[in-house]
Amino acid sequence: MDGPSCNATLTAPPPARLNWIEPAKGVAILMVVLYHTLGFLQLPNYWHGEFGVDAFVLLSGFGLAYASARKESFSRFLFRRLSKLLPAYYVVLALCVLVDSYAFQVPFDAANVFYHATCTHILAGEQYGFSINMSFWFMGMIVPLYLWFAAIRGWLSGPKGYAVLGASLGLSTIVGALIMYYGQWMGNSTLAHLPPRLPSFFAGAILGLMFQRHDGLAVLSKEPLVFAGIALWGWLPLANEWTGYLVALSGGAAMVAAGVAISRLGEKYARLEPLADIFAAVGALSFELYLIHQYLLLQVNLRYLVPALTARWPQCTPYELRLLAACISLVTAFWLAWGLRWLLARRECAKSWRPTARVLTAVTAGGAALLCITLAPQTSMHAYDLSVQIAPSMPASSEPILCFGGTGCGDLVYLEHDGAGHARIGVDHWSAPLTQSPWVDARALAAQPWKVFVTPTMLMVRAGDLTVNAALPPHRPNDPPVFGRNDVGFSTAANAATSHVILVAK
Repeated sequence: MDGPSCNATLTAPPPARLNWIEPAKGVAILMVVLYHTLGFLQLPNYWHGEFGVDAFVLLSGFGLAYASARKESFSRFLFRRLSKLLPAYYVVLALCVLVDSYAFQVPFDAANVFYHATCTHILAGEQYGFSINMSFWFMGMIVPLYLWFAAIRGWLSGPKGYAVLGASLGLSTIVGALIMYYGQWMGNSTLAHLPPRLPSFFAGAILGLMFQRHDGLAVLSKEPLVFAGIALWGWLPLANEWTGYLVALSGGAAMVAAGVAISRLGEKYARLEPLADIFAAVGALSFELYLIHQYLLLQVNLRYLVPALTARWPQCTPYELRLLAACISLVTAFWLAWGLRWLLARRECAKSWRPTARVLTAVTAGGAALLCITLAPQTSMHAYDLSVQIAPSMPASSEPILCFGGTGCGDLVYLEHDGAGHARIGVDHWSAPLTQSPWVDARALAAQPWKVFVTPTMLMVRAGDLTVNAALPPHRPNDPPVFGRNDVGFSTAANAATSHVILVAK
């Protein structure tokens, strides 16, 4: 850098607050929550919400470098930054340990708690990295990064700022590569989470320093170590087919860009200002929400809530039970995050209580609405017309005709034939036989028009004069049903007029 630019940096006042930071955090945490919720519901993750974590890493590096003009000692800086992370983390850690030990009867492991308390758990081996709360891995990465940043922070206000960050970018890439090669003892989860995100932190820091100094690419182009770090960061992952490094950067940047866009639209258009305020309110709760939500979604739901809901509402399908558990746990997570935030940062909460109240109201109302919809009784009867053909040389086997409840065949209508010209109709409920018709002539049975009727408590199959009735446990059959198998495994909308199932010999 040129001399005048450096002197301006040394005497510059603290940078102005960036209003888009909180909305960007709001977008990031909502995508992370969506990602984990889709995983819990066993649904595809088309939105790639895992990039929300990459956005947090970028924003962490950006924010630290952007505020680096503030004059303070190493210890003071580290205390101030960690005091915003560790109190909330320790409270949630203590709650998780207490719930595990007393409610779920998980044996207390003092070494595990020690590693988590010192934020060294992802370095202590696979058995510790994701053991108590899967969200805690982030603390095992961000705290060492804060220590690293505190060690180099003194150079950021001088002419070597960009050079130090560029060297850190390259060094963090090398550290990630070494972990990928020699860190198998950390476990697959740590290897997937940690190495791609170390350099993203320093990429965000370089951008933060540029924002603080109001520098452009012309100034940055004079810093060879920055471009050496970028080159190493781009070449090393590609040379070893670790494309996750660059995907993490682009995905995280996309999340940040979405938050910036929402913030700017709220500033430009008065009607969109409440939307920006809501995302900012969610962003203010992002860290606490991150720490809490996954423990509730996974450990609490699977160990307690789903079994309890199954006993309370046996008429619900497994998917509906998971949806109910997800609604309850997410609403609880938002309220607990707000309570924890209020406990540890009351003054900041008091300033933003209005948009936070809107968020909590919307989340609670949405969760209650989903609960009501899921538990609403289903009284209508669905009817399906079928046409069945049986090949003359059909061997003895059992062929599915129609199933409700997803591919797991919650309620299955099947045709069984003995290979000697006889067939019968049967009904199963989750692989448990409910009823079967007597054996009849297979060709005569196939020549008859079939009709299937289903209600929440009854399933009836009628083929000409042959009728099979099955009293089902209270349930909510999933629409659309699935017809046939293999070459005819297609699905149709509820109340379809006609669906053809052709059974052929194999």
